[in-house]
Amino acid sequence: MTNSTGPVVAVVVPLDEQTNDDKFDLTSHKTARRNVKLIVVFAVIVTITVIFAVVLGLTIRDKGEDEKHPPVYPIITNDSYRLPTDVTPINYNITLQVFLGVSVAFTEDQPTFHFNGSVEITFRCETSTAFLLLHQHMGKLQVAQVSDVRLADAAAAGTESSVVRVVDRQLFPVHDMIGFYLDDYLVPGHEYTFTLEFWSTPQTTPSLSGLYPSSYVDSNGTERYIAVTQMAATLAREVFPCWDESHFRATFQLTVVHDENTIALSNTEIALQRRHSSGWLSTTFMPTVKMSTYLVAVVVCNFNYIEEVSLHGSVVRIFARDEWLEAADYSLQAALRILPYFEHKYQHMYPMRKLDMVAVPEFYYGGMENWGLIIYKESKLFYSSEQHTVKEKRSTTQLISHELAHQWFGNLVTMDWWNDVWLSEGITSYVEYQGANEQLPDLAMWDYFIIGDLQTAMIFDSPSTNSVILNITQSTVSSNVYNRMVYEKGSALLRMISYLVGEDVLEGALRDYLDRHAWSAAVTDDLWTALQKSIDEQGISLDIKAVMKVWTEQAGYPYITVERTDDFFILTQEYFMDKATFVQPLEQRAAEMLSDSAAVYVNTEPARLYTVPLFIASPKNPNNYTIYWLTDKSLQVPVTELAGGADDWLIVNAHAAGYYRVHYADAELQKIVDHLKTDVTVFDAKTRAQLICDVSFLAGAGVVEQVRILKVTEFLTVETAYLTWHMVQEALAYIDLMLSSRSAHAQFTEYIREKVRHFYTSAAGFHYQPDDSDFTTLTRSYATAIACDSNMSECVDSALDIFTNWTREGAVRRIPMDYRETVYCTAAGHGDEHQVAYIWHHATSADSVEKQRMMKALGCSRNATIINRYLELAAENDTFSYADAYNVFAYVSKYDSGRRLAWQFIAEHFEPLFLKFGTSNLANIVSHVTRGFNTVEDLDEVRNVSARFAEQPMVFDSSIHTTTANIAYMTQNEEPLTNFLNSNT
Repeated sequence: MTNSTGPVVAVVVPLDEQTNDDKFDLTSHKTARRNVKLIVVFAVIVTITVIFAVVLGLTIRDKGEDEKHPPVYPIITNDSYRLPTDVTPINYNITLQVFLGVSVAFTEDQPTFHFNGSVEITFRCETSTAFLLLHQHMGKLQVAQVSDVRLADAAAAGTESSVVRVVDRQLFPVHDMIGFYLDDYLVPGHEYTFTLEFWSTPQTTPSLSGLYPSSYVDSNGTERYIAVTQMAATLAREVFPCWDESHFRATFQLTVVHDENTIALSNTEIALQRRHSSGWLSTTFMPTVKMSTYLVAVVVCNFNYIEEVSLHGSVVRIFARDEWLEAADYSLQAALRILPYFEHKYQHMYPMRKLDMVAVPEFYYGGMENWGLIIYKESKLFYSSEQHTVKEKRSTTQLISHELAHQWFGNLVTMDWWNDVWLSEGITSYVEYQGANEQLPDLAMWDYFIIGDLQTAMIFDSPSTNSVILNITQSTVSSNVYNRMVYEKGSALLRMISYLVGEDVLEGALRDYLDRHAWSAAVTDDLWTALQKSIDEQGISLDIKAVMKVWTEQAGYPYITVERTDDFFILTQEYFMDKATFVQPLEQRAAEMLSDSAAVYVNTEPARLYTVPLFIASPKNPNNYTIYWLTDKSLQVPVTELAGGADDWLIVNAHAAGYYRVHYADAELQKIVDHLKTDVTVFDAKTRAQLICDVSFLAGAGVVEQVRILKVTEFLTVETAYLTWHMVQEALAYIDLMLSSRSAHAQFTEYIREKVRHFYTSAAGFHYQPDDSDFTTLTRSYATAIACDSNMSECVDSALDIFTNWTREGAVRRIPMDYRETVYCTAAGHGDEHQVAYIWHHATSADSVEKQRMMKALGCSRNATIINRYLELAAENDTFSYADAYNVFAYVSKYDSGRRLAWQFIAEHFEPLFLKFGTSNLANIVSHVTRGFNTVEDLDEVRNVSARFAEQPMVFDSSIHTTTANIAYMTQNEEPLTNFLNSNT
């Protein structure tokens, strides 16, 4: 590993005598703007002259000359959102001059970030045309000049017939397109070139798209400016005119002209650097491989780097500001391990000579997979055991693995159009777990898939969301294409396929998919074709396209009801409808539930039948599963085929393999729970976690009663799996919230405390060791968090002892990162005045390294004086930053006592809080603080405060709706929940 103390080194050619081509306009910004105005006026005059000459020429020919007819041009309408394919780009030779400026927003008085440049495009004519149509963002880019079109063939260059004149241009703002009218037809099969000069337009509101500025303050307190690109999905047109659709692949050669005190990075390695007068440096990069425009990347910065060479010879570097590089080694080693893993698994070598990973202060996404120059949000890329938890390590590893997997799925094979973006993001979201598991084999990454992808997708998936395959009918593709269905649902469906046909078959299909479509574009049917080939080779009778069509082309998913008669198991599919998709408005439903008449929820969605693979496990096959197909509304399976006796259990979605939920009839669910009480390992953790999650969401949708969530947790006295307990916490969170202001909450806390005791004991509590594995640390930290939160005396006492020893001995008795949040929170909630004072000091001190964790912990206090003083500091302007002050209200809302105090504070200090936070953020604060309100008195109080500030109703609207729904929930569920807790504590 090499540490660099300076910028990237390349061949630098001093230019004592510059040619005109090497000189750049370095006048002031105002002078440049005056010059631009003159150029525009001149261009208008020239254009009018050209049009007049063309019209005059056509008139003369009409009057008697026997010449060929003038070209016929196409008509571009509002429906013409896709570019024609009569020409295809081959190469872009791009020059960008980047002015970092001293401001990211344009003003008349100071220089601002901007850029200008030119692009020479070589393209091939596929079909005879006299019209060139490509993309240009109207609001961010202006085309100044365009050259005539010339034959690229050197032998023909310079002859009269080699030039086709551009006689006019036209903008099509609806589609971000610019069209050029030629005086003659281009010849199919010939290659042509033309050049466009352009400049960026000043932006009063900076955005994180195209080529944008960013800044940070370095360790010396100096503000530094950098430039970063984000071209996906269709943002390359903001930087240079191009054919900005994913299926148009070409090579790119970039030259970046930048301040000599900065470095420039792009997709490929540096070919040449040349110095210019007035402090400019031009960096020319090697040509790229054939790729889509959205993968073009540029960064101008003054970062340093660390590097190593990968197994197969690619130089892997991480660029960041100095203070972050100390935590970069883990990420570098992860990349060095995962990159060759993917090369071997998918049998395609990474095609670039270098792989740069750049961490920037401001970035819209966690990462962007640009070939050879992956850009990350700096807060997401790094890991150090001294600064981060195991959960953060897992997250960082997954992000790195995801972006590296894109080098094959997305870069090597690109979706033809953004309708099929799941071929990039869905496949990669699945494959990332393979790479992360290679890096972190002891963290049970495929178990975590249940939390990270499967349940995340199912939580958001409903009739109101989009399907996996999108329907995009506009030229400009928004960031909305990068959504949960494309990522998590896409990956969950691939996981279902792996359980259906086998992991080896799926991986073989993915390799075949890459082989068939490398360096080109693909559609979803291409993936099904590759899968079908692998399936057929294994002799499996399955039409994968027919099965997966409904799963990928419509939103939502089914739930399967499991019932038993004397002779049959009856399995029925229904379309899952969560609370958000009920027909009646929320407040109307709640009002009806408050009345004597029961609300009836009608599913008005059309019947949507899925071809459902049922992964069934039973006592006859407890360690594996048998696949049954539910192709109609219901399926009957003889009891004797699956169970040996009346008390035998049946699992319908073993290993959580399928993308659906399961509703067991009462008797069938009780058999499962009873068996788990005696042998919790009969099902794996994935199956147990899915069981808990299904009951929770079916209860939330009104399919089963809420008390069933508590009933299914009866086996937790013997549960020790992190995955299951994670799902339990998610499932019980709303019940915990609703009971938090009721006397039954004491019984609820006791119930959880007794259930978690075995988990806490088996995890050895706080007895951590330096050589603990990541999985042990993760499990133990989760057990201690639940145990201390449930007021288990053993856990609370241990946490207070650890905190006391740490405050006395400092770094000698340092608390490991994964336990700090629990220890700090416990000390704030249960500690003596000295311990609380210690937390207060570090939470309110600007230079405390533990400031954020201490701030969060302070919200755990039950002391009204401390909470009120904390809120007062948040309302002021000199103790906390804006973001920290905003977070204080979330921190103090951990417990009902804090929420009540925060609400009272808001009601008494509404005006200054409104001036500080504004409508939207204050509305979020109010919603969070009142999310547990669930009585008629609560509702009246919120409405009264809202009436006092009637000019700002939006601040309280969400709170009123939520409180009304909570009242309805408690009216229906408080009594059965309380009865269960009284009987089981």
